[in-house]
Amino acid sequence: MSNPSFGGPRDRPRGSICEPLMQTTTAGRVMLIHQLVLKDDLKELKKEIAKDIGVFVIHYLLIPTVSY
Repeated sequence: MSNPSFGGPRDRPRGSICEPLMQTTTAGRVMLIHQLVLKDDLKELKKEIAKDIGVFVIHYLLIPTVSY
């Protein structure tokens, strides 16, 4: 049984900076893209930016136009 006052993993909100790098969080995406820029890995950088553009299009342009 864990000590609740110790500050275990359940005390951290999902996506917090205390959590290991998660590529699905905004902070994780920013860190990944920053690492690719530092490595000068343009091929992977283009792929990751394309993913972000695709997510933006789906969530902000297509979903609001869907009527139920």
